Amino acid sequence: MARRYKKTTVTKEELTNYYVEQQMSMVMISKILDCSNGHVNWLFNKFNIRKRNKSEALKLAINLGRAERPSIEDHPNYKNGRILMSGGYIGILMKDHPEANLRHYVFEHRLVWERIHGPIPEGWVIHHLNGIKTDNRPENLSAMPRKSHHYALLLNALRKRIRALEGELNRIKIQEKLL
Repeated sequence: MARRYKKTTVTKEELTNYYVEQQMSMVMISKILDCSNGHVNWLFNKFNIRKRNKSEALKLAINLGRAERPSIEDHPNYKNGRILMSGGYIGILMKDHPEANLRHYVFEHRLVWERIHGPIPEGWVIHHLNGIKTDNRPENLSAMPRKSHHYALLLNALRKRIRALEGELNRIKIQEKLL
């Protein structure tokens, strides 16, 4: 049930004291003054008192124990800990990983490589052989020293991969002919 409008006699100093000094919310102030939230909002506008934005209000409520910090899983954009990061790479949420960025994401291709081959040597990078940054299949990933990760040496690695795939294709074709 909505509260009826009730005229209050409150000064700007009292409102500021409640809001700034005592760190009360506008809802709490409306209960103390026994008036509607809208009337408190009107008083803030009338006295030209700066109101907290949503982010400031939430931080204050969390710090004072009036609210809990929302979990990342509750965010509408949460995609099960998997995002498309800058540069076109896929990131996986891993808060305790040593290579995690400030938002706690790690490149998926690094995780795939580490799962199969162990830790990535220092100064080495993981390269996508087919050039598709979201294709994180183990057979598409190659580790190489950062110094070797330039175009000329990359072409050699790609040529080797193409030869291996062509050989595999030829074996498949021969097997199909035999069947």
